Amino acid sequence: MKSNYTRWTLPRVVSTFLAFAALAFCWHYEISHPKVRKAPCTTPQVKWDDAQLQNVFNSLNQIYFFGQLKNVSVSWGDSGEGNEAMTHQNRLGHYDIHLNADDLMTERQVVSDLLHESCHVATLYKYKRGDDVHGADFQNCMFTLANRGAFHDVW
Repeated sequence: MKSNYTRWTLPRVVSTFLAFAALAFCWHYEISHPKVRKAPCTTPQVKWDDAQLQNVFNSLNQIYFFGQLKNVSVSWGDSGEGNEAMTHQNRLGHYDIHLNADDLMTERQVVSDLLHESCHVATLYKYKRGDDVHGADFQNCMFTLANRGAFHDVW
């Protein structure tokens, strides 16, 4: 009768250890060096134009917000100093999300920031000037996204 378990030989143990060590290094490097432009464990910088970026947002809106986020425009642009992305509500009540191409490197970062900004769009109407825009409503939105698997590869 053949056994169903894999035999752990010394070479297999060593190669498994090295694989996990490499993953741990990548994780640690990305966490401890978030602003490094050419981190060794990241995928190449996205090359999406504004139309593609808008399509990604529209897809995320359908998947995670069931299409409820209306009148949202997404583009590459100035998001303010130190910000990867920024959401503004214009005079017509429409939302503009601007992502800073200089700070965002990978698809994962772009999608994470679009989801973060989407939670702002979903909750901004509740806030008054001076309120914490990352307050309880925003945090509940982010936790809801996490429970739906939106950040399965992040947290």
